[in-house]
Amino acid sequence: RYPGTRMSRHRNIRNQNYHSGYLSDDEPSMSPHSYGTSPYYYYEEPAEEDDTAKLDAVFDELSKLINIGDYEIDDLVEYARETDYVVSAILDRISVKNSEPDPLDVFMLDMDRPKVVGPKLTGGSAKIKISVKKPGKIKVTATKQAEVETNESEEEVEINAGPRKIVKQCSDKKRAKVLEMIEQNRSESRDDLNLVVIGHVDAGKSTIMGHLLYQLGNVSNQMMHRNEIDSRNAGKHSFAYAWVLDENEEERVRGVTIDVGVTTFLTKHKAITLLDAPGHKDFVPNMITGAAQADAAVLVINSSSTEFERGFTDGGQTKEHAILAKSLGINEIIVAVNKLDTNDWSEEVYQSIKSRLEPYLLKIGFSKNRTKWIPISGYTGENLIERNEEKLYWYDGPTLLQIIDSLPPRPRNIDKPSRLVISNVYKDQLTNMGSAIGGKVEYGFLSKGDTLLLQPLNETCKVKSIRFQDEVVEYAYSGQNINIGINIDSDIPLNTINIGSVLCDPERPISVVKRFKAQILVFSPPLPILCGAQVTFHMQTLNEPATVCKLLRLLDTRSGELVRKKPRALYEKQTAIVVIEIDRSLCLEVYKDFKRLGRFMLRDKGETLAAGIITRILR
Repeated sequence: RYPGTRMSRHRNIRNQNYHSGYLSDDEPSMSPHSYGTSPYYYYEEPAEEDDTAKLDAVFDELSKLINIGDYEIDDLVEYARETDYVVSAILDRISVKNSEPDPLDVFMLDMDRPKVVGPKLTGGSAKIKISVKKPGKIKVTATKQAEVETNESEEEVEINAGPRKIVKQCSDKKRAKVLEMIEQNRSESRDDLNLVVIGHVDAGKSTIMGHLLYQLGNVSNQMMHRNEIDSRNAGKHSFAYAWVLDENEEERVRGVTIDVGVTTFLTKHKAITLLDAPGHKDFVPNMITGAAQADAAVLVINSSSTEFERGFTDGGQTKEHAILAKSLGINEIIVAVNKLDTNDWSEEVYQSIKSRLEPYLLKIGFSKNRTKWIPISGYTGENLIERNEEKLYWYDGPTLLQIIDSLPPRPRNIDKPSRLVISNVYKDQLTNMGSAIGGKVEYGFLSKGDTLLLQPLNETCKVKSIRFQDEVVEYAYSGQNINIGINIDSDIPLNTINIGSVLCDPERPISVVKRFKAQILVFSPPLPILCGAQVTFHMQTLNEPATVCKLLRLLDTRSGELVRKKPRALYEKQTAIVVIEIDRSLCLEVYKDFKRLGRFMLRDKGETLAAGIITRILR
């Protein structure tokens, strides 16, 4: 059974196999055909006439009694033969009542799903009865009627069902005041923009941004002098500007960026959070982490002899980084053709690279109007802030800083439930923050004194301080990378908070799941994706082992129509509906509700196999 097999009175799905979900121009999804240019089609399974009619009647009675929705019933139908699971899932959906309950009232259970003891009931039809004996107790009776009607068995279990106290993030009065201050601040101050720098290894990404920061005055002369001496002593004199961002000792010894470097700078109209992503193939997971937090990207191309070909051919990171960026929702891209000083600022070399790369970027979904091209040299600093008329007489466009400053601001979802994805957990004694968390506010807002829910630990905590761009602030909102000090209500150790955990609105928490249905687009895997394939699941700052446990539907890459049910394997450039199970519970959301928390990548053995979006959470 699959969700969607309920009768059509619950959802209008008769004579209809799919419907198209057109996304806003600001956040278009991947296209099954072109990685991002066409609408994404959400497939719905057609209704089937089978033996779920009796179970339908049971659920109809339950929906009247405990007011569960059609979509929740659909989830239960998928497990129609697992009666003990169905009972447990129904109890998990019971609503909260605040005061003295009426005997007919029901309660929300604790977050941990209750276990229904006794033998598993399989086959035949099931009757389920729920009644309240007294506050805090629920009596569940599950009766299994076998196909031979003379044999009946009944199991009863009493479950503690005390109501879980639900707190607000903040009072309604404070919420209105903070939202008013945010709107005023956004109208008066610079727009926030998260910018990731991507490209093939040794393209000069860190050097470009290090030199840009130096020219802006964000790096002192003393620091640059020390970097020049240290890099010269290490035999890497050309790395002096790169070491502004590559501060890790291992990065300096190996000469490559490993972790995502984060820093900030200001332009005339923007407050930029810069994410310097690694370019080496071994560190693609870290690149995904950086790109998932970005609003726009700078794709750096090495124009030195044969270096462009190395990055652009199969196995090079120029192609892979571009596809990953687009699949992660980045639409604004700046293509910086670097190291043109090694080609005597040749316009022919610049145009040759552009003529080969531009069709590829258009093919994978980037718009020509939202793709900017610029010739630069990160080492000499040409065309970063100022343009040399003598060397670049053939180029009359803006400088890199001017292009960054002209990027359009991305819409912020401040009115949605709060979601802060954790990327760092540490003890901060210097600023008296104590237990501190770093991360990006993907949705909503938070302010000093707010109560937030830490998932998947299900622990509440208080926000005691907020720092944004090294300044103490009273609030933060969607799109901002921040550090906050927290007081956790329980005594859990700080090291139990994992990267990828989420601080969220206690009233409207994020989903904590292990199993979900997704629509994926297969790239160029070395082998076909089979049912049971072991992969690594990447989303935001997370990377976890996962299993592709079901191949449900193969879809047409152009129209989204059903091609085949239960395909045996998935091949290059195919689009499919699959079920994925992760080894441990993670914080995930459905794509149509929270786009930035519903995109993911599947990788294995250093290869990116597919990109996808979560279409339904499976309990």
